[in-house]
Amino acid sequence: MIWIKRALPFVVIVAAVFGYRMYDQYRERKQAIETRQYALTTAHLWLARAKFRNDPQMYDSFRDSILTAYGVSTEEITEFARRHQDQPERYDAYARLVQKYVDSLTPLPPRVPQSEVPTGRQVPPPPPDSG
Repeated sequence: MIWIKRALPFVVIVAAVFGYRMYDQYRERKQAIETRQYALTTAHLWLARAKFRNDPQMYDSFRDSILTAYGVSTEEITEFARRHQDQPERYDAYARLVQKYVDSLTPLPPRVPQSEVPTGRQVPPPPPDSG
């Protein structure tokens, strides 16, 4: 029975450390998910702003549908950005994710077929003689 009294503080300390580490991992995962969600929403909003820059009513409608689809509001995104501006490492991660999502969501221009790409050795055809 005496060994239980001696082992109890050790067990409590191990349980506390284990619990703290589990909570810390949970909190980091939750923050990462939140950052990704807000970054993706922000990227969609940026692209919508560029697409509908000449039609504010269409942008407002599209923005509301994006926010509804992601389940966030503009106030939440603004508060998230404001909360992380004082922490450069977190804000930098958010800004990089936004840029990554914008780059991945932006359509690429059509590719020129390889046969139509001029090489340096080709000579352009002479201009038509107008004489």
